[in-house]
Amino acid sequence: MNQNPLDLASVFVAIFALYIAQPIAHAMGVYTAIIICAVAGSGLALVRAPEMSRWRSGIFVLALTVVTSSVTVGVAELINWKLQLPSINPLVSPVALLLSLVGHDWQRVARGAWASVRRVFESRYGGPPQGSYRRPPYSPPPGRGLEDDYE
Repeated sequence: MNQNPLDLASVFVAIFALYIAQPIAHAMGVYTAIIICAVAGSGLALVRAPEMSRWRSGIFVLALTVVTSSVTVGVAELINWKLQLPSINPLVSPVALLLSLVGHDWQRVARGAWASVRRVFESRYGGPPQGSYRRPPYSPPPGRGLEDDYE
């Protein structure tokens, strides 16, 4: 018996399929799951963000949700291309949550990812050219160390 995986997107697709046509239900179910996870991740990112007014907090969550909703399917397709899953439905919820959870730290995450990619290439193809300057990965900005977060 071939069963579909039980994930958040599939649950919403099944609910919407009771009331509307299947192709529309599929799109609405997937994007409903993406938006719910994006709002949850944005809320968690808001907790880590610097203190701001209610208006700015709402704009922060809205902007992060819109950007995450726009990017999630493409990122899930890229991951699915590597994993070769039968559907991207199991991927969209965690990808949306993780993308929005990054929040305002996306520059630091991008630097860390670039440093990881660079280490892989350096280990396979040799180190950087002589005399080049290498900035260490994950270095906090000047005047902002980890001890500032706990005071």
